[in-house]
Amino acid sequence: MFLQFRRTMDRAAWISSELLPSLVAEGTLSSDGAATILSCKVTVPGETGDHFASSVYIVNLQLGSDDATHEINLIVKMEPDNDFHSKVMDIKVLFANEILMYSQALTKFREYIKSHHERFTFTISDLFPHCYKVTDCNGGSVLILENLKTKHFSLYEDIFLDYERCVAALQQLGRYHGLAYAYKKHNPGDFFSVIQKLAEPRYHNTTPQINQSMTATALRGIKYVKSQDVEECMLNFLQKIEQQVRDPVVLMQELVRPTEPLAVLCHGDFCRNNIFFRSSGDDAKPCEMKMFDLQLARYSSPAIDTAFFAYMSMSAELRKEHWNSLFQCYHTMVVNTLSQALNVTIENLGPEFSLQSFKEDFAKHAIYGYMLCSFFLPIMMSPKDELPDYQLMESQPELAEQIITQLGGEPATKLLGEIVKEICEINTS
Repeated sequence: MFLQFRRTMDRAAWISSELLPSLVAEGTLSSDGAATILSCKVTVPGETGDHFASSVYIVNLQLGSDDATHEINLIVKMEPDNDFHSKVMDIKVLFANEILMYSQALTKFREYIKSHHERFTFTISDLFPHCYKVTDCNGGSVLILENLKTKHFSLYEDIFLDYERCVAALQQLGRYHGLAYAYKKHNPGDFFSVIQKLAEPRYHNTTPQINQSMTATALRGIKYVKSQDVEECMLNFLQKIEQQVRDPVVLMQELVRPTEPLAVLCHGDFCRNNIFFRSSGDDAKPCEMKMFDLQLARYSSPAIDTAFFAYMSMSAELRKEHWNSLFQCYHTMVVNTLSQALNVTIENLGPEFSLQSFKEDFAKHAIYGYMLCSFFLPIMMSPKDELPDYQLMESQPELAEQIITQLGGEPATKLLGEIVKEICEINTS
C-alpha cells in the first residue's frame, strides 16, 4: 500500500524512502517477494529539456534476493511545480492526459493484444516504454516507467532525422494507429470512454499574446512564398491560409476536430524529440524505435501526427525525395495491422482506409503541422545563447513578435517557406 506523499518532503527523498520500498514490497518491480533494496540512487536531470509538463527523476535500484542481485533503472514522472508553465501551457491538463494514456488507453490496448495475440506481431512495450505503475498520491499522480537510455536507446541529436530513422518511426506510428483503429472497431464503448476523458491540451485557454505569436510565426513562411513568383491557383490558396492564420485558435480548433471514420487516438506530439532509437551492434541503422511523452494525445485526424512529423523531423530535401514512399510505408503498416487485427483482407477495410483517402486527409490537415513548426523550428535552428527569455517576453508582449519572427534568421524563413509551398502544392495539384 502506498504511503501518502507530503509536499513538505523533498520529492527525491520521498521516492527513495517511500515510493520504491512500496513498489518492491507489492511485487511491482520484482516477482521475488523476498527481494530487498540493496542500494537506491535518485537523481534529477540537470536540464528538463522539452519535458516541461512533468518533473523527471532518474532512479537506479539494486535489488537483492538470496545470492542474486538485480538492477532496475526507472524514470519517475510527477507533476511539476512551475507557475510560468502552469499559466502558459496548462501543465496540469498535459500531465493528466499522459497519466490517462498510460493508465487506461495503453493498458486497454495491451490487454487487447494479449487476447488476440495470434493477430499481432508486436506488443505495447515494443511501441512505448514499459510502464510499471501509475499511482495516485496526496501530491498528485506518479508515473513509473522503464529508463530506455540504460538499454542503449537514445535520441537523435540532429535537427532532422535521416531516412532510416524516418522509416522506423513511421512504421511504428503506423502500427500504433492501426492498433487504435482496431480497438475502436472491436470495443467502441471502451474506446470512447477513454477519449471522453482526454482534455483539450492546447487550444482552449490561450492568451492574446500567444495568439499574436502564432499568427506572426505562421505569416513568416507565407510571406516568403508570396514574395516569389507563384501560379495564380497557389496564390489564391496562400491568400486563403493567410486569412485563416490571423485567427489561429479557431483554425487549430477546426483542424484538430475529429472527423469520422479516420479519426484516431493520436500521439499528439510525434517528432524526433519524443522518439528513442536503438541500433544493433556496430550498425548505425536503427533496429528499434519507441515513442514517449503522451501529454498532447488527442482524438483527431492521423495527419495530426504525420504532418507534424513530416515538417518538424524531416528536411525539405528528404521530403522531396522520399515522402511519398515513406507515407505509403506508414499507410501499409496501418492497414496491415488493422486487417490482421480484424481478421479481414485489406480490400474489405473499405475505401475510407485507402491510401488515397489518407493522402486527402493529410492534405486537409497539413497546415496543422506547419503552424507548430513555424514556432518551434526557428527555435531549434538558433544557438542556445541566442534564445529569448520567454518569461520576459510574456511580461513585454510588444517585443515578443519582433523577437520570435527573427529567430533562425533567413535560413529559418526559407525553411518555413518551403513547407508552405509544399502544402500549397498538395492542395492545388
